[in-house]
Amino acid sequence: MYLEKICSPISNLSDVQYKFCFPGLEKREKQSKFSVDRSVYTNDSRYYAYNNSFCKHCFSRDLIKHGFNSKMLISVDGDEDHIFVQKYLCKKCGKISQTEFQDEYDPYCNFSNNTLNKSKETMSLERVSLRNLSKNHETFNNIKISHETVRKSLILNSNLYYINTDVELSNYYGYDEQWVKINKKWQYRCVIFDLVNNVPIAEELTDNLSKKFIKNFIDKNIPPHKRKFIVTDLKKEYDNIMRQLGFDHQYCTFHLNLNINKNLTTFYNKAKNKYIKELKNNDPEMSKTEIDELVDEKLKTIKKEINEYKQWFWQLFQFKTYGEALEFIEEIKEKLPEFPEILGDYLKNNFMPIYKKFLVFLKKEHKTKACQTNNKTENYIGNIMPKSYKKKFRTEIGLMTQIKHRIKNWIKNRKTQLTN
Repeated sequence: MYLEKICSPISNLSDVQYKFCFPGLEKREKQSKFSVDRSVYTNDSRYYAYNNSFCKHCFSRDLIKHGFNSKMLISVDGDEDHIFVQKYLCKKCGKISQTEFQDEYDPYCNFSNNTLNKSKETMSLERVSLRNLSKNHETFNNIKISHETVRKSLILNSNLYYINTDVELSNYYGYDEQWVKINKKWQYRCVIFDLVNNVPIAEELTDNLSKKFIKNFIDKNIPPHKRKFIVTDLKKEYDNIMRQLGFDHQYCTFHLNLNINKNLTTFYNKAKNKYIKELKNNDPEMSKTEIDELVDEKLKTIKKEINEYKQWFWQLFQFKTYGEALEFIEEIKEKLPEFPEILGDYLKNNFMPIYKKFLVFLKKEHKTKACQTNNKTENYIGNIMPKSYKKKFRTEIGLMTQIKHRIKNWIKNRKTQLTN
């Protein structure tokens, strides 16, 4: 048997710690975090002190008692309790500390952690102003808390990013961004979402959304061996970034449909104005009702023809295999000259050069887990930060705090669904 000295994680700790070990046996787990005895005792329910006193600054146990401080504790029900806590003077560093109730009350705070956690639970469900949260405490618990105390209790940390460390990555992700205005200045909220686990992987705020930032953001949050598939919207710069990172990159088919409809809407509006102008020039005495009827009838005929070709084209994304989809692409190429000009030109210039990027989800290796749209990511983003909230924040920390509280509730709900 021999003695092994355990290196203390705090270099100035005065106590020397030893443990007994047997040669040839595995060493027990080493303490990765220094812990002290924070238990408290009281003699008459008014004077409180540590069972094993320590200095909170240097963790020395060479202390002398240094009087008492009065403290008022307010319970979750609003009951007030005036007590005294023991003060200590450290002989080693010369600093003063006092007894604290770490698990129940934060240092120098009169309100219990259970009381402050009610604000966090409320904010995880829906955004409520700080003053209204303060009023809720007074209305339901008869506790008067300033909105500034509520604000401080909500702050989890000052980081402008979130990383989910409690999920096993599935290799299948969605990436998207949301514009958020903070104090009249636009910021970008970047999100990586796990499509299989239905939870966020990472979020970060930035005011400079460059290709380099996007690449570094994804690179540092998804290790190389966990990169198989990722779906994004139709921004051209994404393709090069995802290829460099080693992903099979899927363009969102929902965004393709949006872009086609947007292009058609512009065409319909121009055609409508053109027909109205022609009818007025040909017959200045024609009434507005007659003009509208003739224009609507003509547009209805045009829309019907375009929609028929569009629906036929959209069969492409209903196939079950990648090979079948490629065969249908050849049919589209042959029939493209017959398409209405506005639809045919869009598909020829914007879809055909990159059509394989819309069919990655059909490949055999991705078929069971991949998605053809980024709807899961967008649904998550919209639920965590709805449009009605996007312009209500004055600081980046305030916005990120709200996002983190909402994320906590989102993940909690997903775990509940899996359990049930």
